[in-house]
Amino acid sequence: QEPIGASQGAPGGSKNLTASLSPVIRAEYLPPEQLNQTLGWLKTLQPQSELDKNIIAGAEAFLLEDYPAAEIFFEAARLVSGDDIYLPSFLAATALGADEAAGAETRYLKALVAKSRGGLDSVDLSDDQIGLALSLLWLGRPEEARPLAEHAWRSRLRHLGATHPDTLSAANRLAAIQVALGNVAQAEDL
Repeated sequence: QEPIGASQGAPGGSKNLTASLSPVIRAEYLPPEQLNQTLGWLKTLQPQSELDKNIIAGAEAFLLEDYPAAEIFFEAARLVSGDDIYLPSFLAATALGADEAAGAETRYLKALVAKSRGGLDSVDLSDDQIGLALSLLWLGRPEEARPLAEHAWRSRLRHLGATHPDTLSAANRLAAIQVALGNVAQAEDL
């Protein structure tokens, strides 16, 4: 298995760096071998600025589950860059990883608004829709989570195909929400 994000190629500049690291931040679980490869890949990146250093350090802290450090690095990068597309999503994922569902909800909403204004397609939006749905589920609001998770799953199904790992992950999240709503049969159908 190759490191997550490495298929994006060698990033050049902070905007490309955040795009390259987006798969790293949205990875829900990395087997130990792939985690080590991804951490090794991060160390090979040549930061072109202090901003790049913050983004790479944040991704490394995130992978090592040091969410307070990841939040500091990502917030510093966001403040310097004004990036309202990727870094708000990174911050939301960090809050979710730290089991701060209420903070994650707010951050995912902001990220969705920014990405919608930025004209990103529905697959790009689906990451934040899944994150927001999980936040709502953990806040005890599965009825609000279901439409978001369904939309994200359908978008990934349409654009990526039924067997793509991101589609399967979205189906898994939707199934968890269906179970929380008492819809076990619908969850099993996914």
